[in-house]
Amino acid sequence: MHRIYDLNLAPNPDSNPIIQSFNIHRKFVARVSWSPNGEYFATASYDHTSCIYKFSKDDNQYSLVKQIFFPTNVEAAVFTNDNSTLILAIRDDNYLHYVNINTFDDKKINMNEQKFDDHVSFVVLDLVVSPSGKYVLAATDKDRVIMFALGTNEQVKNFYGIANDQFSQPRAAWDLSGKFVYCTSEDNSIVVWDVVSKKVVTKMRGHQKLVRDIAIHPTKNILASCSYDFTIKIWQQEENTIAG
Repeated sequence: MHRIYDLNLAPNPDSNPIIQSFNIHRKFVARVSWSPNGEYFATASYDHTSCIYKFSKDDNQYSLVKQIFFPTNVEAAVFTNDNSTLILAIRDDNYLHYVNINTFDDKKINMNEQKFDDHVSFVVLDLVVSPSGKYVLAATDKDRVIMFALGTNEQVKNFYGIANDQFSQPRAAWDLSGKFVYCTSEDNSIVVWDVVSKKVVTKMRGHQKLVRDIAIHPTKNILASCSYDFTIKIWQQEENTIAG
């Protein structure tokens, strides 16, 4: 089950903040992604499907418009900045799936540099589109994060320096300028790279257990992180440094 909450009602214990509930998926929902304009949201599930929901102004509700079936778990989902496409990553699959949000056509992009190479050497577990909309960051189950040119298999950059493996659940983010990228690491840190040099700028430490997720503020260079240590931390970038 996945739900939509009214955040204005959530702090009030006497109110019911649940707006809608959905029971489409039969297994764990790994990811939820909202289109930038809020018209759509999509889910990625271990029942091997992704569901796309659309908002209706007539009844002020979201409804299912498409359920897409795949051979294995759907691990990651993100919308492009122009709201036109949903990008999906599937376990044990060397393709990114670019799904047209209007026609639901699936354009498969081979992530391997050789066009006809179908070898699977990594699993993409998180996807984040750059602020410019030109690139997509793919956090993998290996020791690298890959920056692809959007809609192509061009590996523009590879970022190394994280302690992740096949059991990891990395989460990535861009800063608002697009100059830095972030990714969680199994050593409880958040690794920060300079995009141009591909060098590790710093490792943000403070959590005592694995960092579960990270998110950038939509208008300020502030990063929030949540962890299995039961804490949420706020980090701010000041003059190319990160302070917690």
